Amino acid sequence: MLIAGEGNSKLSTDALLERLTVFLVSASLAGVVLAVLGLFFAPVVLALAVMCTWIYHLRVPAASSSPSTASTMLHVVPVLLIALCFRLLPFDYAMGGQDQGLYTNMAAELVRTHDIAVTDPERQHLAGTTAAARYQQENYIDPFLPGVYTSKDTAQQLTFQFYHLFPVWLALFAGLFGASAATLGLTFLSLVSIVFFQRLAAQLSGSARLGAAAGLLLALNPLHAFFSKFPVTEVPTLAFSTIGFAFLAMYAGAGEGARRNRWLVLSALAFACLFLTRISGFMYLPLIVALGVVPQVVDKDRDRARGMGRWALATMALYALSVGYGLVWSRPYSQTIYADSFSRIGGSQWPLMLLALALAVAAVWSLVWRRPDSGLGRSIAWLAPRLPRLMGIALLLVLLAGAIRIYAFAFSDAFNGNASVALFPGLAAQGWQSVAHASLLVVMMHLSPWLFVLFVVLAQYRLNGAGSFLVFF
Repeated sequence: MLIAGEGNSKLSTDALLERLTVFLVSASLAGVVLAVLGLFFAPVVLALAVMCTWIYHLRVPAASSSPSTASTMLHVVPVLLIALCFRLLPFDYAMGGQDQGLYTNMAAELVRTHDIAVTDPERQHLAGTTAAARYQQENYIDPFLPGVYTSKDTAQQLTFQFYHLFPVWLALFAGLFGASAATLGLTFLSLVSIVFFQRLAAQLSGSARLGAAAGLLLALNPLHAFFSKFPVTEVPTLAFSTIGFAFLAMYAGAGEGARRNRWLVLSALAFACLFLTRISGFMYLPLIVALGVVPQVVDKDRDRARGMGRWALATMALYALSVGYGLVWSRPYSQTIYADSFSRIGGSQWPLMLLALALAVAAVWSLVWRRPDSGLGRSIAWLAPRLPRLMGIALLLVLLAGAIRIYAFAFSDAFNGNASVALFPGLAAQGWQSVAHASLLVVMMHLSPWLFVLFVVLAQYRLNGAGSFLVFF
């Protein structure tokens, strides 16, 4: 494959993926910024993304990849065509319904008003009348509607429940091709997730053919196919995470002369998009910290180790910005999620717990960065290669805990007082009839049972570091 910037007019597949990433990041961030400013117009977002991509293409020469890991169109196109057979046409949730309906309606509101702020036409109509106060008193409870929060200040503003980047993609397609095309934005992101999962697998395995096989397995995966048509954020989150990890793996796996710092920038920006897609991005932070700290004590290539450390710091800073974004433009939802997530561990003192944890991580990071040969650094270096060996055992313990939970769910009354289970009478404590509804069994069926078993078996093998990371991911 010919490489641009070396006297040829064609781009390698990797160079095309690099430019695709610039387009995705530009469209995502421009769309969110314009949405919070009340200036969202789909053609404008598209034009800005195309302009940024074109400038990047003109100013940044393509970088070649290792021949063994570089994908070609013969690896990518057939996998995408097979994937489309199971993903067209996506579901169109015009009337709402739980999370998928809320995302669809957020996109519709964004196309209609060009703003993420929720407007109440009835309240505007009654403004200045004697009925306005009564209308507000009787209707502005929290939540105003399922998925629409009422602020606790005197202004009582309405706020959508979720973050806004995924609705931006739905609104982008709806604004360009009509309301019925909104969910095609999800279809597009699902194909992106397959392409970059394939690229990540190729990089970690050292084989473009194995990468294509991994992409094909994801394309055929029933769970991925379902969520590629069902407008929630699981697949968009996968898309941005695979982009981020793929460019990070390309940087880590490249030789000193072929390594490009811009891959770290693209990786960090992809994670920024992930953090603006799903509030649970904090689940990635332990892995990001590990990828920043461990190379400082085990990698003999100091330039690469420092680059990984800077990437981790930048990515965590972008996460902090996403938290600020949520507290400003999705405040009730953010406060609820953080309190529900961390109070289970830290109780009412969970903010202090998080602060103490952050200070501890900062102290460890600072010591390892300045003195990688310290006692702490040597301990991390000793522990790091041994942890993957425990992954298989940990997975078996998780499955055992899941089996115990299924038994309690199906053959005892332990879940009868659960508020969520109470919404579905006859679901729990019904013996084998309840087992069929257990989440672990449902996940196995959607992943396909043989793939689930294969995953559990592979986790028991002592793979190399890259292989262990792929199985863990």
